Amino acid sequence: MSKESRNAPQRINEMEDILDQAIRKMNALEEKMAEYEAFQPEIRKLEAYYTSPQWKEDFAADEAGEYPENLKRGVLSEDGIWNVLERNKELREKAGFNSVNSEENPAGESAEYAEVIGMFHRMWDGFPGLARLIDRNHHVIAANPVALEKGFAPGCVCAKVGAPEIHRQCKLTRLFQTGEAQTDNVIEDRIRGWMPVEGYPDLSVHFAVMIPEE
Repeated sequence: MSKESRNAPQRINEMEDILDQAIRKMNALEEKMAEYEAFQPEIRKLEAYYTSPQWKEDFAADEAGEYPENLKRGVLSEDGIWNVLERNKELREKAGFNSVNSEENPAGESAEYAEVIGMFHRMWDGFPGLARLIDRNHHVIAANPVALEKGFAPGCVCAKVGAPEIHRQCKLTRLFQTGEAQTDNVIEDRIRGWMPVEGYPDLSVHFAVMIPEE
């Protein structure tokens, strides 16, 4: 009998222990993932509050000192809810929860957005950088030729296209929270922007243009 054969019981016991641990951990993770996904309606409720006029009223009232000093007010901080919403989006993407389907993807409702899509193409198809019409859930509704070449096809999730670093510190949620256009220069070689679309409170034009070299 070889040495490997004599050590078989020990080896099998070790592998069996690893198998048992793997099953337990996978079961626990599946349970937690299910709990997390089931909680998403509450997070959407939080987002709806954050992007509503009521949040602005509550924020102004708190700034004016109308609420008790001992009130727990994390939801009224400038970045408290925004950071949670961005983290939630990132976690869902890592877990594979953000796959696009016909029920979740409003790009399929082409009739509803036909007019604004036409306006978008007339205004942005000649733009030298990326331009996308996106909804508050980061779905691409329409894209100009430059964006299409980069893979931003209608129906996809904007944040899933290209390298993750080009999407860092995305200000889409901030736009919907404030109702005001946002710009940044987080990525050194380009300017990014997010613009509201008049008459369509759930849509935004997101653009990015490279900074010319001197």
